[in-house]
Amino acid sequence: MSDQSVDSDQLAQDKAMLGYDISVIAESPFGKTQNGRAITNILIAYNKTGKISYAPTATDDARGEWDGTAITIKDDFRGKALPTIIELVHEGSHVLWRKNHPKKNIPTEKLQADNLADEEVARLNQMTMYLWLRKKYPDWPTDAEMEFRLNK
Repeated sequence: MSDQSVDSDQLAQDKAMLGYDISVIAESPFGKTQNGRAITNILIAYNKTGKISYAPTATDDARGEWDGTAITIKDDFRGKALPTIIELVHEGSHVLWRKNHPKKNIPTEKLQADNLADEEVARLNQMTMYLWLRKKYPDWPTDAEMEFRLNK
């Protein structure tokens, strides 16, 4: 087997796992909200076109990233539903925020406040999803970062 076929097999497996993770989001109480449905639809479209992937992130502490066109989930999360799901919600929240708040429409002096609001919404959505997952799947491992944020 060539390396290329292993890579394409891994990509296909990742896409299927991400599809499952997105379906969990869609079936959650968060996924049934207006924003949750919008984020789920974004994630479905991104996954369908291969715009979600597991890969190293720009910095070691980044759990996920959205570069304006694609979502990267920290490579260490491959095969781990809980951290993947909450990162999909977080990064999908950024996509939805920017769709609803295009930077070109925000005056420069208000951009920092807009970026902070974007991050706050993404973290709130992520935490909402995390708390539901912890309740629904109590045997799943906890997430140290989310537990730290809960205790703050």
